[in-house]
Amino acid sequence: MRLPSSDHGRLLLLTALGLLAGIAATGCGSSSKPGGSSVRSAAFTGIPAGGTQVDVCLRVDQYQIAAGAFGNTDPITVWGYVQTGTGADCTFSSPDPATTVNSLSQPALSLSEGSYLVVHLQNNLPAGGYIEPVSITIPGQTFIGDENGLRGPTWTDGSTGPRTNYSQRVRSFTIDTAAGATRQYAFGPLKAGTYLYQSGTHPQVQVQMGLYGPLVVNPTTAGRAYPDPSSAYDDQVTLLFSEIDPVLHAAVAAGTYGPNPPDPAPAGWLTSTIDYHPKYFLVNGAPFISPGSARAVPRNARILLRFLNAGLDTKVPQLIVHVPPPPNGNQPPAPVDQHMRVIAEDGNFYAVTGTGASAGTSCAAPRAQYSAPLAAGRTTDAILVTPTTENTSIPIFDRRLHLTNNGVAGPGGQYALLATNATPGPALPAPTACALP
Repeated sequence: MRLPSSDHGRLLLLTALGLLAGIAATGCGSSSKPGGSSVRSAAFTGIPAGGTQVDVCLRVDQYQIAAGAFGNTDPITVWGYVQTGTGADCTFSSPDPATTVNSLSQPALSLSEGSYLVVHLQNNLPAGGYIEPVSITIPGQTFIGDENGLRGPTWTDGSTGPRTNYSQRVRSFTIDTAAGATRQYAFGPLKAGTYLYQSGTHPQVQVQMGLYGPLVVNPTTAGRAYPDPSSAYDDQVTLLFSEIDPVLHAAVAAGTYGPNPPDPAPAGWLTSTIDYHPKYFLVNGAPFISPGSARAVPRNARILLRFLNAGLDTKVPQLIVHVPPPPNGNQPPAPVDQHMRVIAEDGNFYAVTGTGASAGTSCAAPRAQYSAPLAAGRTTDAILVTPTTENTSIPIFDRRLHLTNNGVAGPGGQYALLATNATPGPALPAPTACALP
C-alpha cells in the first residue's frame, strides 16, 4: 500500500508511532465466531489491583446505505463497526445488519477515566470486492497491545515491530486483524476527554469506508468533561463530522480499488484517494435532510459540544442563534452570532501553567470562538451557554459550506439543529478570569 497522503493519514502516523507501551489488562472469557470456531482470550497481565476493565465487542461488517436515504439514486456500500455486546464473553452472535440501512454504524462508547478498555474485534468483511485486514486505534490513548503483547506497526510483508529493511511499508499503524479472524486490543488507563476511535489499517480508505466512532471518557466527578470544575456542563451533544465519496465506495465494493491494478486496468479502477471528491457530508452518520428535526436542549444552560472530524477534509463548525420575535411580533427570528468557550482539543484541556513564583500551579484557559476549525482526525470540546428564551433555534453548520446532499439544494449535509425547550438550566456563575497566584 502507499502511505496515506491526507492530513488524516499523517495525523494517524504521528500518533500511532508515538503510542506509549503500557500495562496490560485481565483476560476475558471465550468467544465464538460465526461458523462455530472459537477463540479464548489470553490473560492481559499487569492491571493494577482494583483496576476496572471494560470489554466491548465490535464486529466489522459491510452493508449498504439504502437508495434514497441520503438523496442517493443507488445504494452506497459502506463498512462499519457494529457493537454486538459488552462483557467478558463476546459471542458475536448478533445477526448481520440489514442489507440496507439509513445511516452509518458508529457505536458511541462511554467509559470512565482511569479504566481499561479491551476491544474484541472481529473482521467480518465478506468475500469479494476489496477485502483486507482491519484494526482499531484511539489517538490520544495509550495502546497496551493485543492479547499476545504485540503493538505494531504491521508492515506490508506481514511482520510487526521495528522496521528491518527499507522495502517494508506501513500496512497498519497497529496490529491488524485478518478477514474472518478475531483479535483483542487493550487501551488504558484512559484519559478523560473526547476521542475518535478508528481503523489504523490503510486509514485513507478504511476510515472513509466507515470504520470510526466516538469515544467519551468521563472524569470521576459527574457533570464535567474534564477534572477541572470549569468544564462543568448541564447537557451534552456529540457531533461527529464525516463524508462519503460514492465513487470510491463503489470501487471498493466492486474490487476495482488497489495500488497494483491488473494490466490492462479495468474501467474505473482507483489506485488511491488522490482524486477524492466527497458528495455526501454527514453528522453522526447521516446528512441533514430538510426540514429535519431539532435536538432539544435546556435554556439558560451550559451545553457541552463534542466535535469530532472523521473526514479527510478540514471542517469548521459554526453556531448561529435565531432569537424568536416577541409575542405578536411580525418580524422573523433574528440571527445572532453566538460564541462558545473552547475548552479542549484532542482530549487536551486548555490551561496555562505558572512560572517563577507561580510554578507548579495552573488554571483553566478556555478560548471564546465563533467557530471551531477541525482538522482531519481532530476532536474539540466547547461549552455553549444557551439563551434564556424558549424555542430559540441554534443551527450548527460547517462554515466551509458542505451543506448539500450531492448538489441538491439545502439545508443539508453538515448541518445540525438545536432548540431550547422550557426547561431552564441552573443559575450560571459569573465567569472569572484565569489568574495565577
